[in-house]
Amino acid sequence: MAFRIGLFVFFITSLPSMLLAQCDDDDDDLPSGSISASGGGGCGSAVFSLSFSLSSNDDDDDDDDVFNVSYRIGGQNFSLSGVKDGHSVEHTLTTTSTVVLVSVTYAGCTISINSSETLEVSAGPSLSITPTAPSCSGSNGTLVARGSGGRSPYEYSLNGGNFQSSGSFSNLTAGNYTVTIRDANGCTSTQNQSLTGG
Repeated sequence: MAFRIGLFVFFITSLPSMLLAQCDDDDDDLPSGSISASGGGGCGSAVFSLSFSLSSNDDDDDDDDVFNVSYRIGGQNFSLSGVKDGHSVEHTLTTTSTVVLVSVTYAGCTISINSSETLEVSAGPSLSITPTAPSCSGSNGTLVARGSGGRSPYEYSLNGGNFQSSGSFSNLTAGNYTVTIRDANGCTSTQNQSLTGG
């Protein structure tokens, strides 16, 4: 008899959590949810506001309904308890990631959602410079700057001057120069370059 009771307890504890969650078979009574994001952009870092739209789809519900939600950003899992419809949270990200609303729980009933949205973080532009040295005591040196990454189109500035669409700077003498690139998101990157007379 004890052996049979042990098997029964093992069977019950081994049932999937979805079967033990007391979910009603009527789809109209099941909780539902979705997630939306605002913010983003940034220059290597961005703040996102995540909002949860939650419903119990129960004729007897009211504005006081509370839910537990489980969500994932990249490979990191998060959970919130006792939140209401419209609840929002903020996350700061340094790389573009995907947020997934994994599940919603209401009144002991857990439903898998698995809806997702991309959270895009601008990495900012990178800069490479090709120098051409001037002749001795001459002013015929050049710097050609090329942008990559971030979001095109790019603009370029030499020594803090006005930005221009071209990355070419000419009629330069020997000396030290600073080139700044700015992308369409307003993200910038700066690089120093020396020109030595030939």
